[in-house]
Amino acid sequence: MPEQPDPDAMIARVLARYKESAEKAGMARATLVVDENVNFLEGPLKEANFHIIAPHKGMDDFEIKKVMLAHRVIVTKNTRDFLEDAPVLDYGIIGLEALPFIDPAKDYKDNQTAQMISKAVSEFSLISERSGFVLMLHPNGRHVFRRLG
Repeated sequence: MPEQPDPDAMIARVLARYKESAEKAGMARATLVVDENVNFLEGPLKEANFHIIAPHKGMDDFEIKKVMLAHRVIVTKNTRDFLEDAPVLDYGIIGLEALPFIDPAKDYKDNQTAQMISKAVSEFSLISERSGFVLMLHPNGRHVFRRLG
């Protein structure tokens, strides 16, 4: 009869490999979904250590909500399209409508919008929130956070 592997040793090996790969790759701060109207923020936000998901062009809002947003945060200029379902489908929203300018710079160090999003995620502890909120960003830094539902 073949010898059974020691479950504790197996778990220890898996955890050691996980820790090694996490240290090498770094852990993403959070997962953000970038709406197609701001998909140019994908690169700068990745540089800020976010895991980014970008819906394919033409994907309808309901499909995005149902398939991609559970326990995630969407970054959009169309907050209104996502408000109603956020508490039910369990996602958060970062709205950019109040910003007069959304920076298209490709690098995080040059992109003021990506820096503002990154700072707001930390300031409002959105990593632990993940759902049921809307955060409207304002150019003066006086962002508005509201719980939904």
